[in-house]
Amino acid sequence: SPQQFYHALLRKNKEAEADVMGAVVYAHNVTNERTWNQILEWEQPYRRVCPTPKLLRFVGRSEELSHGAWWTSKFSYLGKPFDRHDWFVDRCGLKTVRYVIDYYDDPKATEDGLEITIDTRPALDSLAAAADRCRQ
Repeated sequence: SPQQFYHALLRKNKEAEADVMGAVVYAHNVTNERTWNQILEWEQPYRRVCPTPKLLRFVGRSEELSHGAWWTSKFSYLGKPFDRHDWFVDRCGLKTVRYVIDYYDDPKATEDGLEITIDTRPALDSLAAAADRCRQ
């Protein structure tokens, strides 16, 4: 709820304006749904062995630039991301896969009324992840 989100921000010593929390929660929820849908696209080649991957946990790493974000910041109009997460996905008990997600302010993106571009990809933690990245 907007109230829960507001109090969570205050607990983290982040600036929060109570009157805009409804819009913030909407943007947060839409962004999470878009991120999960991108992960499911990456998981498509594994749907026979794991039709229902599940999110185990996520880690906010907003202070750390991923390698992809570094390149994007140097060679794209997007600049640096405003946030970064690592999401850990359970592939039906067979494997845990880490995804790196960078979130960018993007005035050219208008999906869902949000000016946000989400760059989601498997972390290069294994040869299989590298192969997955080469496939897309």
